[in-house]
Amino acid sequence: MRKRRLWFAVLLLLLLTVALTACGQEKEVRLNNTTEYESENLGFSISMDEDLFSVIVFDAYKEGYDGTLDTHKWKNTISAEFDGVAVPLFYVNVYDGEYTEESITTNFPDDVYLGTAEGFTYTMTFSVDGDGAAVSDLSAYQEMMDRYVYDLPEYTIIFGYGDALVHDADNTEPKLAWARALSGRMLSIDPVVMVVDGDEEMINQMTAAGVTPDFSYGYMIWNEQEENAEVEMAEDAAIYLLDHTTYDFVEATEEDLQNRIAEGDLLLSYLTENGRIVEIYEQYLNVPVTEGADVEE
Repeated sequence: MRKRRLWFAVLLLLLLTVALTACGQEKEVRLNNTTEYESENLGFSISMDEDLFSVIVFDAYKEGYDGTLDTHKWKNTISAEFDGVAVPLFYVNVYDGEYTEESITTNFPDDVYLGTAEGFTYTMTFSVDGDGAAVSDLSAYQEMMDRYVYDLPEYTIIFGYGDALVHDADNTEPKLAWARALSGRMLSIDPVVMVVDGDEEMINQMTAAGVTPDFSYGYMIWNEQEENAEVEMAEDAAIYLLDHTTYDFVEATEEDLQNRIAEGDLLLSYLTENGRIVEIYEQYLNVPVTEGADVEE
């Protein structure tokens, strides 16, 4: 997980004030009451109003493969709390490679182009109606979006360097996901995370999202937000499925994997190299049912 460094950016605000002097008095007034939100992992910072800053409860990033641009992608989700529920406000997307504004607009019409830095392309996407968050009244959320969120691209600075941004690096840490579909070489997944008892950072994020941790088995599998991500499989990807009688791993084919996905509820762990899956292992986790969390995830 990325670390968030929150501090009053005096120098940044001075620079922004100079840069925006010609843009009107309204923006200058707004900059007098702002706090800098910074991602050390993904290399960007946002000067946001303190009213917005105060309701942000947590953020997190996920990485994977983007089939449209055929490149690695990092997605940073920023959420705020309304009525005790964490609601996504916006996403900062980082693509490995420098792409023009025209190509981003063509491929991702909902993305706001932020620019390129150090070989990466940055965009911002806004949530729509809370993106399915279980909030009965979205009026406070929509007011926050209208007043403070939609113009954030104008107050975003990208650096192009961060702890998580590594070109063509092998990922030796396995990841967890629900398998949704396999089409050609593209595997559609819904990423999840395992949370163990004692992981205070993740437990705090779950609590802020309205999830009550249940560590009856010493861990939980948390699906922060349902999504369909696509990751390309390497030509020689190794696939290991479980024999549901002995629960031993058995080497399998892509057809076997596709058939197993069709049966439903397939949780898998996978390893990637250069953004492509090289190993897959079916998971069997007997976890308790907890509201707001996915069983077996």
